[in-house]
Amino acid sequence: MKRHASIRIPVMPRPSTPSIDDLLTSLLRVAEDLAWSWHEPAQRPFAMLDPIAWEATNHAPIETVLSTSKARIAAAATDHRFLETLDTAERTLKDARRAPRWFKTNHRGRDRRLKVAYYCSEFAIHESMQQYSGGLGVLAGDHVKSAEDLGVPLVGVGLLYRHGYYRQQFEADGSQRVLYPTYDFDRYPLEETGLSVACPLGRRSVTARIMRLALGDTSLLLLDADLPENRPADRRLTEGLYKGEPDLRMRQQVLLGVGGAMALEAMDERPTVHHLNEGHAAFAAVERIARLVEDGLDQSDAIARVRASTVFTTHTPVPAGHDRYPARDAAAAMNGVLRRAGFTSNSFADLGRETPGDRSEPLCMTILALRLAEHVNGVARLHGEVSRDMW
Repeated sequence: MKRHASIRIPVMPRPSTPSIDDLLTSLLRVAEDLAWSWHEPAQRPFAMLDPIAWEATNHAPIETVLSTSKARIAAAATDHRFLETLDTAERTLKDARRAPRWFKTNHRGRDRRLKVAYYCSEFAIHESMQQYSGGLGVLAGDHVKSAEDLGVPLVGVGLLYRHGYYRQQFEADGSQRVLYPTYDFDRYPLEETGLSVACPLGRRSVTARIMRLALGDTSLLLLDADLPENRPADRRLTEGLYKGEPDLRMRQQVLLGVGGAMALEAMDERPTVHHLNEGHAAFAAVERIARLVEDGLDQSDAIARVRASTVFTTHTPVPAGHDRYPARDAAAAMNGVLRRAGFTSNSFADLGRETPGDRSEPLCMTILALRLAEHVNGVARLHGEVSRDMW
């Protein structure tokens, strides 16, 4: 079943015996708002509808509905206890959206001026959508959920991975096997926005469609490059998370940063703050500099303006955890953006070097983000102290 998020069906008093179509509409309306993932009453109808399917699908509402027999759905339409549970689920999500929000209550007026774009390579919204690896994604997912609960105007930006992150399975002989599951996005609560970006990558461009996840009033925009019009190598950009190929990883980060900034513009989002959650998205700042230079700003003024509106959160306290790429390769991948921004290969690389001017030094994504962000933080007080010593 495809989602048509532009059609908002109001919550109406439920008839005593709704039609099966009406019941499915109500179930999918709940499933398509990912706020259900942290509002337990909104999960109950799916667990009641088919407990076995609910567990087998890793608690995925849409997949549970699609896996449930017609006979069971028909029975649910006449089960008053089930219908009351579904009513409660809808009211829970509706009440959550209508409740007074901390940000608007305490910062009245600023909610109209502030908009945060939050870039991350992974988001752990729920266990049924394996678009994450570990702590970085869990923090990012909780950050987006908290923004929704607090009423902070925020839009998330990331990539949509066909295989997510790999899973490990133990064989009978004790060996480990790596599995790359293929996810059916028709069973995700995704909205097809109908929009795409043409992200410059070296001497060509990569098309990525913009998909949207709704978490109450908060959006998460995800780019999908697994499209027929792209070359096989470019379709792999959203194949999986953290593949062990440095060149692929670097090109993924171009799509995340540059393509992510382009997606915001295509969606008519106008962020006033750009938050880079880890260095993976640092190329977004370079794309923003390029736009300002195209609009007539001097490059130094463009850099200053981008820095003033950029926040960077660093996560990794060990040197090996920070991405470094040969400066020549990074400049080649960002070639089109650098021309627009007025950077030479070396002036660009120096932004990501510990020692500017040392042409033997690679470009470090963390240093690039540090140089282009006015506000920098760690994930804990001790981590902040360690990071200050590192950098």
